[in-house]
Amino acid sequence: KALGALVMVHAENGYLVDYLTRKHLAEGRYEPLWHAMSHPPEAEVEAVGRALTLAGAIEAPIYIAHLTTAGALKRLREAREKGQTVVAETCPQYLLLDIGRYQSPFLEAAKYVMSPPLREKTDQEALWGGLASGAIQLVSTDHCPFTLEDKGKSRGDFSQIPNGLPGVETRLPLLYHFGVNGGRFSINRFVAMVATEPARLLGLAPQKGAIAVGADADLVVFDPQKEVALTEGNLHM
Repeated sequence: KALGALVMVHAENGYLVDYLTRKHLAEGRYEPLWHAMSHPPEAEVEAVGRALTLAGAIEAPIYIAHLTTAGALKRLREAREKGQTVVAETCPQYLLLDIGRYQSPFLEAAKYVMSPPLREKTDQEALWGGLASGAIQLVSTDHCPFTLEDKGKSRGDFSQIPNGLPGVETRLPLLYHFGVNGGRFSINRFVAMVATEPARLLGLAPQKGAIAVGADADLVVFDPQKEVALTEGNLHM
């Protein structure tokens, strides 16, 4: 607070995650699904609540990274209602993929190992609602790609699978297609969450985040109706 810094928090209870990871491995549960089971929604909800409580106590702003659960979103809304300054983001993978991906064979399931993990479809709908209402202001990616070879080296121990997946190149088209074309929010809301709000909240405005005299001419032109199959061959990330 003394520095005027905006603290960004990866909100999971590490003690609970570590305990459950050791427990599941000791019980012979090695598949990627048990990564998700070791990072339950409760670990996020508790950590979000704790971070909000600490920030609220000293009246400091706080940034909650990659929000994934309906329960954590509820905590965030409650804090805002009390007057707290809270910035929150989610990511495309938490909007479009769910925990069912971990039911696949090892290597296919390992693709989706990340922290926090993928959640239930009900959490997806809560997150879409949070974006539409402005409760969640930003959509980032947590971009952290690995090759299938990287992901497959740890067969037999979910805790050693490198965490993360790519997302930076597909963030805008996915969010536009499933958000604007999908009727979940307006194009104005889309622009706010991918350009205007990030620039304002992270101290880059007015140089970034607006089409205005004197601002950087960071412009993207695309066909909102064009259909493209995403493949390894036509992506660059």
